[in-house]
Amino acid sequence: MLAVRLSLQFAAVFLPGAIALGVFLYWQLGRRLEEREQRVLSTRLDLYSQQYDRGGLAAVRDRIEVEEPSAGNVALFVRWVPKRGLGVVLQVPEDWIELRLESVPLPNGLGTVQRERGILRIPRDARRDFQFADRELRDGSVLQVGASTDNREVLYQPLRRSFLLGIGNLFALAWGSGALLANRTLRPVRQLTATARRIVETGDMDARVPNPRADDELAELVRCFNTLLDRNQSLLRTMREAMDNVAHDLRTPLARLRSGAEFALQSPGDREAAREALADAVEESERMLTLLNTLLDVTAAESGTMKLRLERHDLTALLTDVAGLYDHLAEVKRIQVEVVPGPVVEASVDVNRLRQALANLLDNALKYTPTGGTVRLSVTAEASAVFIRIKDTGMGITAEELPRIWNRLYRGDRSRSEEGLGLGLSLVKAIVEAHGGKVTVTSTVGQGSEFVVSLPLDSAA
Repeated sequence: MLAVRLSLQFAAVFLPGAIALGVFLYWQLGRRLEEREQRVLSTRLDLYSQQYDRGGLAAVRDRIEVEEPSAGNVALFVRWVPKRGLGVVLQVPEDWIELRLESVPLPNGLGTVQRERGILRIPRDARRDFQFADRELRDGSVLQVGASTDNREVLYQPLRRSFLLGIGNLFALAWGSGALLANRTLRPVRQLTATARRIVETGDMDARVPNPRADDELAELVRCFNTLLDRNQSLLRTMREAMDNVAHDLRTPLARLRSGAEFALQSPGDREAAREALADAVEESERMLTLLNTLLDVTAAESGTMKLRLERHDLTALLTDVAGLYDHLAEVKRIQVEVVPGPVVEASVDVNRLRQALANLLDNALKYTPTGGTVRLSVTAEASAVFIRIKDTGMGITAEELPRIWNRLYRGDRSRSEEGLGLGLSLVKAIVEAHGGKVTVTSTVGQGSEFVVSLPLDSAA
């Protein structure tokens, strides 16, 4: 389990630091204790050395006698050793003197008597130790000062036990806190896993990971995962709709292809009828191919997978080129197509795709504008966007139909008499949105419609 591994790793990183800190404190404590004891002996040596320089050994004795009543629990061993000869013990702690009985002969052979004799013995065992310091005086003699101390092992043993117990508690604390932090940190990952498992097991593409409260890398991962699910759901829905639309719209052309082929087979002697049936079959196949390509283009644009080859281009010139493609149709229907002249307005666009979208809009305007009408095209640049307007004086679109004209294969009641696939406006909307833009329409029944393609400022010059 990842949380357990993370908590153990946290403890493994934390514990060496705690051990190093404990060892440092342990070493510092021993050092301080030793320095303190040495400081006591050094202070006494300084004092006695000054007394010796002033009044010799007698002054040192007097000083020791003055200090003895107030010495408290500090019992010192003091000895003076001349440059030549035996040393003189000036003070001995009581616990350094061991009394022993010994037999002393009486005069004239009258026998012996038992008498106590003091022997200097420095106590040193499992609980007690000693420490000495000495200093050479100006006349070459040496002054020694010693004292009993607690044995280091006795002093450090409870400290070591406490240290080991503390290390164990620290490890448990580090592991517990690491587990808690890892559990809280990995909660979005567990939710993400649970959501993915739910989608795999149930196929519920509506499942989403709850958005974390924090704003960190895991929260960003959750948002990206939810965005990915939204994109996949959109792609699946688009594919499903595309398949439904293709199945619906190909049924009639396929039936015509089959009936034409059957008619040609049933009339082997009538070459003209067979030729006409084959021509109808070719026409239907072209219509199906156009339908499939358009559906694929719409699907690619809506799913964000349409590849655009962006280049800077003058939109006014592009609109003029599109209008030139429909000069003949406009002349036949006696409709005036007017391109409003204006300054050069450049934008980073896929010229072929945008030409396709504008051609569909102009084709629709000419298709639903009666004879003698007008279609007006213009390009304007404003503060926030570039706008391409195509306005006609045609039949207009009812308010009920306006929201539905962008749907695939949708054809209004009054447009069913005109040839078309019902995909033109869907393709226009998909191409414009693939450029980061937007297409809108306003219309009044009997007066005409105006389609406006807007491209954002970051696409336009």
